[in-house]
Amino acid sequence: MRFAIRPWGEIYVDGTLKGVSPPITRLALPEGSYQIEVRNPGGPSYSRQIEVRSGQSVEVGHRF
Repeated sequence: MRFAIRPWGEIYVDGTLKGVSPPITRLALPEGSYQIEVRNPGGPSYSRQIEVRSGQSVEVGHRF
């Protein structure tokens, strides 16, 4: 999974904090379905359901 978040956001996967993007731009997840949430106190959070499949890249982008 790749992230393009501006200016920055806390990355949550299924409710668990995985880090801040940037500097995180990639996150490896096993195949499956996930709820992704990006939080920044400067605006409302962004959430999206994603499906990770082997050999495919998923991009999550958001601008606060």
